[in-house]
Amino acid sequence: GNPAVTLRAVMALVVPGLLLSVPLALLLPLDAQEPPPREAKLPHDPDDLARLERLERIERAPAALDLGLAWLASHQSEDGRWDADGFMARDVEGPPCDGPGRATHDVGVTGIALLAFLNNGSTMRLGPHKNAVKKGVMWLREQQDATSGLFGTANSNEFVYDHAIATLAMVEAYGRSDYKLLKATAQHGLDYLERHRNPFMVWRYQPRDGDNDTS
Repeated sequence: GNPAVTLRAVMALVVPGLLLSVPLALLLPLDAQEPPPREAKLPHDPDDLARLERLERIERAPAALDLGLAWLASHQSEDGRWDADGFMARDVEGPPCDGPGRATHDVGVTGIALLAFLNNGSTMRLGPHKNAVKKGVMWLREQQDATSGLFGTANSNEFVYDHAIATLAMVEAYGRSDYKLLKATAQHGLDYLERHRNPFMVWRYQPRDGDNDTS
């Protein structure tokens, strides 16, 4: 007979009550049966392995970002800043973190921390870290000189770096949060940078010192 027997024909031939004991694979034609699963093989080509490793890193990135932001949030000072030389005071359990910086860079460090939160989707109004963003932005706003627009002080050799980072964070906070109170603050920070740029060039450590740097 024809080997491609339909399931209906077989059911008509099987004694009632015994059909359930017959494996389904035996009731189907050979060309309708699913092939056995193939064993997965790892790539051997170095380029394929490199691509696989990159994909694995990309898959792990969101979890790593969440952990990093959580660490930053837990090391924010009560007044809203990130303390460059005293952040380890927030470590109440286990050994404290090491690697203290210099207190003169609190403005810049706070700006960098805020940029991390802002560029991950938290603003002063929305997001899992909105409270940390709001506290940090308001502290940073209080550090701006009302006359010059400088964030922080000029007490360190690298104060222009700190000011530039703080200005970028304030501009981002204003743009992403749509917080009108920050418009003038952000603009004053930009005005300071424009006034202290080397003529027709850029910046470095000191305002208009004739030295230029891509950093």
